[in-house]
Parts: sequence; C-alpha cells; structure tokens
Amino acid sequence: EALQNFSDNLTLIQEDPENPQPVFSLSGDLIVERLKAKKIEAEEIEVAGVRIKEGEEGGIRNSGTAIITSGNKEVIVSKENIENNSQIIVTPVSNLEQANYYIEKDITNKQFKIILSNSLTHEVQFDWLMIQNSSESWNTTSTN
Repeated sequence: EALQNFSDNLTLIQEDPENPQPVFSLSGDLIVERLKAKKIEAEEIEVAGVRIKEGEEGGIRNSGTAIITSGNKEVIVSKENIENNSQIIVTPVSNLEQANYYIEKDITNKQFKIILSNSLTHEVQFDWLMIQNSSESWNTTSTN
C-alpha cells in the first residue's frame, strides 16, 4: 500500500531523448535513511545538525586552523576557491588579551588574512570556515 501511495504521488515532468535521466515531481513527503546527490536545490532546508565533509583526496578544504606567531600581527591563508561572495567565519581559540582581529579578503591573490590590531607576546590560533554564498542577497548596508 505504501508503494502504491508513493507511485500515485510521483509524476514524470520531463522526458528528454538527449538526456536519459528522467525528472520526476513528488507531492508529499519522501522519507529516506540516506540521500546521496551531486547537487540539491531547495527554497528552504531545516536540519537538526550539520556536518561538513571536506573535499575528496586532493580536493579543496573549506575549513582549517591558522596561527599568528608571537610578535606578528597577521597570517595569510591561501584559498584557490575564494570569491567575492565567500563568507569567512573565524573563531579565536587562544587568548587575544587586548587585541582585536578582522578579516581581509584578497580575491586577486586567492587568499585572506586574519589581522590583529596589535602584536602579542604569544602565538594566537584561529579556526576558520569559508562558506561559498551563491548570491549577494544576504548583503546589508547600515544606515543612520
């Protein structure tokens, strides 16, 4: 009966002789234990947790750790896939004492910098995560 309900809600919406992959539309819920896809497009996604899998062997990592050594004010992280829309999230995991930090993207040289307001007498470690945002719709401008 469940399989019959599933097939009743499944509709073929595209059949292209040049593309052997048919496209279906499903009305209702689809509950699966595991879903593997090259790309998923959705208007909204609700998740209980997120785990980011790094690229395949030799692939591009979008997270890591950077260290500003004692007496220095910046560290450069080279990223071949950095773009204008890349969001870089940085978390200091060492004591910053009185220093502040900011991120400077350098798209031309495929890198970003983590910069301290002043150098410290000990090394400072940062964890970072780079997210590729496909649109600029999240950009906001403050007004007075």
